[in-house]
Amino acid sequence: MVKKIIVCSVVLALVTSGICLAGEPITFNRDIRQILTNHCYQCHGPDENNREADLRLDNFIGATALRDTGAAIIAGDPNKSLLIERIKSHDESLRMPPPELKKDLNEEQIRLLERWVTEGAEYEDHWSFSTPQRPALPNSHNSWGNNPIDRFIVRKLTAQRLAPNDEAAKEILIRRVTLDLTGIPPTIAEIDAFLDDSRPNSYERLVDRLLESPRYGERLAVDWMDAARYGDSSVFHADGPRDMWAWRDWVINSFNSNKSYKDFTIEQIAGDLIPDATVDQLVASGFNRNHGTTDEGGAIAEEYRVEYIVDRIKTTSTVWLGLTLECAQCHDHKYDPFSQEEYYRLFAYFNQASDKGMQTRRGNEPPIIQVPNRHKLARLPSANARLGALQTEREQYKTEALADFKQWLSEKEKTAVNGPQIPEGRYAFIDFAEQSDQLVSAGTDPMINGMYLGNVKRISNGDENKIELDGKSHVDFGSEFANFEGTDAFSFGANIKAKANVSGAILSRMKDSNNFRGYDFLLSGGVVEIHIIHNWPGNAIKISTKKKIAADKLQHLMVTYDGSQKATGVIVYFDGVAQELTVQQDTLNDSIEADTSFKLGKRDNSLFFTGELHTISVYKRALNAEEVKLDAGQDKLTPILVKSNADRSEQEKALLLDRFYAQDTTFAAHTKAITNQQQLIAELKEPLTSVMVMGDVAKMRPTFILDRGNYASPKKDQEILPGIPQILNLSDAELPQTRLGLAQWITDDKHPLTSRVTVNRIWQTLFGIGIVKTAGDFGSQGDSPSHPDLLDWLAVEFVESGWNLKHLVRLMVTSATYKQSSHADSYSKKIDPLNRLYSHGPRFRLQAEFIRDNALAAGGLLENRIGGPGVKPYQPAGLWNEVSLSGNVRFAQDKGVNNYRRSMYTYWKRSAPAPAMTIFDVPSREKCVVQRPRTNTPLQALVTLNDPQYLEAARALGQRMHTFNTDINEQIIHGYRITTGRRPDTKTVVLLRSYYDNELRRFKSDKDAAAKLLKIGEFTGDESIPVEVQAALTLLSNLLLNLDASITRG
Repeated sequence: MVKKIIVCSVVLALVTSGICLAGEPITFNRDIRQILTNHCYQCHGPDENNREADLRLDNFIGATALRDTGAAIIAGDPNKSLLIERIKSHDESLRMPPPELKKDLNEEQIRLLERWVTEGAEYEDHWSFSTPQRPALPNSHNSWGNNPIDRFIVRKLTAQRLAPNDEAAKEILIRRVTLDLTGIPPTIAEIDAFLDDSRPNSYERLVDRLLESPRYGERLAVDWMDAARYGDSSVFHADGPRDMWAWRDWVINSFNSNKSYKDFTIEQIAGDLIPDATVDQLVASGFNRNHGTTDEGGAIAEEYRVEYIVDRIKTTSTVWLGLTLECAQCHDHKYDPFSQEEYYRLFAYFNQASDKGMQTRRGNEPPIIQVPNRHKLARLPSANARLGALQTEREQYKTEALADFKQWLSEKEKTAVNGPQIPEGRYAFIDFAEQSDQLVSAGTDPMINGMYLGNVKRISNGDENKIELDGKSHVDFGSEFANFEGTDAFSFGANIKAKANVSGAILSRMKDSNNFRGYDFLLSGGVVEIHIIHNWPGNAIKISTKKKIAADKLQHLMVTYDGSQKATGVIVYFDGVAQELTVQQDTLNDSIEADTSFKLGKRDNSLFFTGELHTISVYKRALNAEEVKLDAGQDKLTPILVKSNADRSEQEKALLLDRFYAQDTTFAAHTKAITNQQQLIAELKEPLTSVMVMGDVAKMRPTFILDRGNYASPKKDQEILPGIPQILNLSDAELPQTRLGLAQWITDDKHPLTSRVTVNRIWQTLFGIGIVKTAGDFGSQGDSPSHPDLLDWLAVEFVESGWNLKHLVRLMVTSATYKQSSHADSYSKKIDPLNRLYSHGPRFRLQAEFIRDNALAAGGLLENRIGGPGVKPYQPAGLWNEVSLSGNVRFAQDKGVNNYRRSMYTYWKRSAPAPAMTIFDVPSREKCVVQRPRTNTPLQALVTLNDPQYLEAARALGQRMHTFNTDINEQIIHGYRITTGRRPDTKTVVLLRSYYDNELRRFKSDKDAAAKLLKIGEFTGDESIPVEVQAALTLLSNLLLNLDASITRG
């Protein structure tokens, strides 16, 4: 029995490591490199600064150099090779590797090294550092297969005396490929349609449909989010919110539109440097702004700026090159041929980035780009056309109204002798001239009086009347005066005099106790503020002037409002001059009518004014700029009217015409329609969100090697210029010394790594494990490819297809290799236990996102809207509190459909990511990850059995089953098909029926327990279904959702 175990272990080691069996010649890359890398290169590799005994074993010259005691390797003679002598030595002081390193070689590894030396000790350049060449397709007597992939697979299977598996059943195939290409299971209708499709190309047609599904882009984007370390928070210190979701949506759209992977790469690395870059290309460059940032008070900005660059190098090299270049930050790479100087050449590309080391915890840090709303922008052409039509109509009216103008002008000329003009339609004018005892006239018709309250000082000096308010007094005009709605236009003018930096309400009609409903016109530290409020602060307008009023000087202030419920509808004037405003709130959309009175000198119970009020004017419309000047006593019209028409200049005639149109109601209606249309166009142009993007400093920042990688220890004796590693130098062609040049090098068709790394990751997505198992390490410490010729063939095919991802994916999923049944017989399990030879179809647990999405889809709850901000579905209470500073960020669960969005849209707070996701191996995304672990723990079952999201989905699924048929057995079959994609056999139905019957009996006797179960989640069930039936179906559905067949992609 022991002998059998040893034999099987040897076979397993040989097959899974890519080593050929006895009889085949030894090759360095396949059989030897990893042994030397793992056991020797730490001390005898490329890192010359830390090389022991001046012995180098990573190349032929160093290994065969004659030394005092002989050569480490004498090709063809293992008995005289010191390498073999030392690794076989029984003297611990001589044996290599040193025993204390605990890296002893096993007998099989020693045997391979001896064979290699005997056969000539030939070294090879590392397989991944040479441009891939398309190998010839293998010849095979086996007719199995659909495309070239299968030719490579069957050759190796045959060599290991294995045969390909049968094709999986159609029910299995449609579920497999639908999950792989969309992340969502097929519906029963889709399954039945596929089963009924007898055309020979039915599967290929299915694949083509799935590749065109908008869900395809979401599926591929899930893995890209891990690689790009995408999140909705800043990571370090406060881990505050940021908005990068428009970049995530760009990724989804890029995959769906089948953007060339070359362009996809260039735009993410250097979209900001592309000449005349589009908004999309700028957004794409946000890839390198996804890293964690800090704003911690004690942090050193330069230290973190360097940390961001290090992160960008690691991410770029892992994602596109499959290299561990971060190992060369402090010293030469110990295993791969990359020096520390070459690392800092790459560092120099990113050292020009303009973003700072200290960044905000409250949103996005510049440089940023405003992202337009594409759906709204699509409406712009018609909106602009409508604006043009409205402007034409107004011009036509102006021509038609000339006769009315002449009549208006004649009347104005007759009254001009009466003195200065005021704007038409003044509603009230309070000049404190008509007063008696405690009453003062508002100058309205019919008359409304105000009452002096407190110690109001009234002053009358012949032509001048005013009041002085002491900060304790005011004038109250009652509840019938100036009761404006938020959709009404109005204007208020005030001649006042006040001290510097004074605060207080000039006028108001506002109810403080009713969330400040109403309006006010006030001073705050000398700045004019206007509030128009339904409910503060969520339903209100607040604007303030950037300039303060003049101190101790009589000044005319005026506010006009057009009734649009927008901050843009408010204008403030000082002495007839429009002021620059700051908008602090702009969310008004409801009534502002308040059950209170109109007051001068205070708000409802606050903000008493100190100073002089000379006049207050009120209009039930928004005055134009010229009319505001009239209210301010700047009457330009009367001096013109008293002139004869012949004496008037063209400018004066134009002013008269403008003044006529300003008071004409029909012209005003035309103007309002134009203004509304202009506001609509402005809203259509408003950005949807912003995204942090890349940008470079204006002057090139010098780069130096950092001693041991320490930001504070630059070696300033030698400036390092941007450049690429020598071993990966593809040609003598000059590339820009910018990130754009770097991106162009990475996407060069001859680049040895980019296409291989990408092909391998796509293969990993579809087959569960890559052709190179170490997806993030194609260097010496990474695994050798299980099928090197296949990897190179696919890499060349990918490049020659124009870097076409959909072509690559289609090629893989239409192969017979992919379509095999996942069932493995005992012989295959023994020879190919990890399925590295692909002797059967891939079978593995779904990723976290797709387990949840599968449950939501089964319950009919899944919301399929694409894109938008991150959402916050169920999670345990209080998790964010533990990692938040002083309550700066608290979790607030979303309501409604946001609870049922696809899992990839879950808000990703990287210091406390969604636990139902991380427990299924989703990384925190603080750093780049290109290969998730796949674990199987009891905690995972506790989530799918007890999490409110899954129980709610089970309730909804139970209702779907109940609605489908009155027969419980048919309901069970229906639910089983929804969750697993296949029909259950009779035995399974019997077992499930028994479980349901037991739960039904239990809930009939304990309806309180049933009612308690049904309260979990927000889903509202059909109350006509008895609670015990709903509860029993919920638990039955929960069981179905937890079946291995449900959470496994087989």
